[in-house]
Amino acid sequence: MSEMRSTIDTQIGPTMLGHTFDPYLGYISPSSRTICSPYDVAQTYYVSDPNPVWIVPFYSVGSVNGNVATAVDAETVSMWGRFGWADGVAADAAEFLQQHSQWAWQECYLASRPSQPWIYFDGNGEIETEE
Repeated sequence: MSEMRSTIDTQIGPTMLGHTFDPYLGYISPSSRTICSPYDVAQTYYVSDPNPVWIVPFYSVGSVNGNVATAVDAETVSMWGRFGWADGVAADAAEFLQQHSQWAWQECYLASRPSQPWIYFDGNGEIETEE
């Protein structure tokens, strides 16, 4: 992080939020140990919470959106945002439940999240999509 001090901007921020490099394994492997934290695709038996529900792998939690703002954006109540996984991967609830039936009890709560672009929300109500 010290290497990135004062260099994180709206170009680097979204990339960081979508990060799926697992520092424990040393390679790209989406899991609870990555910034994006797609727990639902990882066979991670234990995470940071000792709650028994977390012992089961493929838990359907993780980031469901990403938000990035600079100091200037904050002054104008503006930001870049993305609905869904910060790395842009789509989440299909029906497919997830078919692959991981232990979570079938969540069917009425889970919703699919299609891949969405990063969008700039201007404090004046203007919207701009990523290029």
